[in-house]
Amino acid sequence: ITAPHPLPIKILRERGIQHAAISEHDAGFYTQRANEDFNYISFTTGGSVILKIDGKKIRLKEGMMFYASSKSEYSLEIPKYWNMFFFHKTRIMTNFRVNTK
Repeated sequence: ITAPHPLPIKILRERGIQHAAISEHDAGFYTQRANEDFNYISFTTGGSVILKIDGKKIRLKEGMMFYASSKSEYSLEIPKYWNMFFFHKTRIMTNFRVNTK
């Protein structure tokens, strides 16, 4: 894991973004979240991930985005590999729309 040094100006934090990263995961990676104090936004840039939420399994593929509001319960499991970027957003998002087509 590598991370850049903190910037002297808190550009993202001023906009309510607590954490942000570009990440690559291999098969077998698993994470489960419940009752977090941040909204989670991820965008898949390669591979796929299996999202388990509300008793359903959804495969998120390249070009797809996932948004979970704070306090949501879900898990993510990588079957082969998953390249993505994500944000932990502390402020409530407004005017947020998802194209479901």
